[in-house]
Amino acid sequence: MKKLPFNAQRMNPPEGSRAIDSIVVSPGSRGVLNVGEGSREKRHQRYRIVVSATVKEGVKTEEKLLGSEEHYTAIVEVLNYNDSPAFVYAEATE
Repeated sequence: MKKLPFNAQRMNPPEGSRAIDSIVVSPGSRGVLNVGEGSREKRHQRYRIVVSATVKEGVKTEEKLLGSEEHYTAIVEVLNYNDSPAFVYAEATE
């Protein structure tokens, strides 16, 4: 599978949502949501990913933890294989 180029912009979260971060990812591109920091003692907050796209199956997400167990940053990589933009946000669930 080919690596998609980075092409995403931050956007204002949907009004009334509990969004942690939100982006719009261009067609055939990737972007990154920042969902928090954590450590061995305190996990980052729980969230769910909300995707608004013409074909939701064409948008893939993967959580990654950058750093160490002592201190890390949690991100979600968003891959948009569609021919149209994808609006994606991480919403707090707790």
